[in-house]
Amino acid sequence: EYSSVSGGYENVAEGYYSSVSGGAYNTAGGEYSSVSGGRKNNAGQNQKFTKGGMWSSISGGNNNTATGTDSSISGGYLNKASGIEGSILGGSENEAVGKYSTISGGSKNTILEKGEHASITGGLANRAYGTFSSVNGGNRNVASGKLSSVSGGLQNKGSGMLSSVLGGKKNESKGKQSAVSGGIQNKASGMLSSVSGGNRNLASGVQSSILGGKNEAATGKNSVNTGE
Repeated sequence: EYSSVSGGYENVAEGYYSSVSGGAYNTAGGEYSSVSGGRKNNAGQNQKFTKGGMWSSISGGNNNTATGTDSSISGGYLNKASGIEGSILGGSENEAVGKYSTISGGSKNTILEKGEHASITGGLANRAYGTFSSVNGGNRNVASGKLSSVSGGLQNKGSGMLSSVLGGKKNESKGKQSAVSGGIQNKASGMLSSVSGGNRNLASGVQSSILGGKNEAATGKNSVNTGE
């Protein structure tokens, strides 16, 4: 009722006050939902064909689905926004489940339900599920700590609260406010600890730091290992 289809081919607007402006085979199933164009997009209806997604919107792209209340997808294909006010700007096979979460692009990136206010900028197969966590790119990175961040690289983990990994491969910032700048298989597990680079280094002491090297350790409070 009060729904409208302005143009296109075989589009359907079945939610109250819903609208489809163009494209082909698009569906606006939620109340006040809208699809502007594209092909086989679905605003407000999940795969089980139960209505939801009030005020959801899809601007274009192909085979995108927005089922969260106030969720939105700007484009791309096979993207899914199911979280409340979740948004996906583009890319492919991305999924925004967390409330107020945002995925800007890339492919196969996921923000899980616990990732409220989380964001992924791009990259491939990255995950964010810490509150206010972020992954800026790279491949198979994970930001699970509250307010944690991973800037890029491969298979890095930001698991501590307020922790960060800037890049490298298989690094982990596990301690609260810990940081790993780069390198391979480095870990900062102590509170306020840091590893600048190198290979397989471990900073476990409070405010400990390792500047580089291989298989180095900093276990004492305020300890510094230069890697020499």
